[in-house]
Amino acid sequence: MKTRLLQVMVCSVLSAFTLAVVVLALKGPKVTAATASDHVPAAHKLTPPADGKPIPVAFVLTDGATVIDFSGPWEVFQDAGGPDGVDHFRLFTVGASKNPIHTSGGMTITPDYSFEDAPPSLIVVIPAQRGDPKLADWLRIRDKDADVVMSVCTGAFQLGKAGLLDGKPATTHHDFYNQFEKTFP
Repeated sequence: MKTRLLQVMVCSVLSAFTLAVVVLALKGPKVTAATASDHVPAAHKLTPPADGKPIPVAFVLTDGATVIDFSGPWEVFQDAGGPDGVDHFRLFTVGASKNPIHTSGGMTITPDYSFEDAPPSLIVVIPAQRGDPKLADWLRIRDKDADVVMSVCTGAFQLGKAGLLDGKPATTHHDFYNQFEKTFP
């Protein structure tokens, strides 16, 4: 039990750390030298809105969503406001419907939007979860509009099911490497 708890904590802490680095990079000065993100197609580079409005971030939640996999990144985005107190991100949840879902540990959350009425978002976050039959189609549509579509931990399986990892290197939680590789070679 202690080992599993440590694995979950490490996975979530590393995910939150990675997200924090991305958020800080967005707020920092523009780098003119070659960066690791130079290989990313222009359509998938996060660009803050020119109007100065907060960047919309959709957190996809379906039954079984792992609380720490969405609450950690949620807090990082929430706390990314600058010293001026400006909210740089507008966070909201999206589910298959607006009906309450049950997350890990039995917590109940009611999504703000359904797949049908969710507003556009520049960032889509998919935490570990069971998914929904409509999720893959929704992710494929969002991938065309969003600057960043990302997963946390085994949320990578949902990106794989949508075909968004085809031809790309990807990873997931170390307990699921083999299954992930077999399912999405």
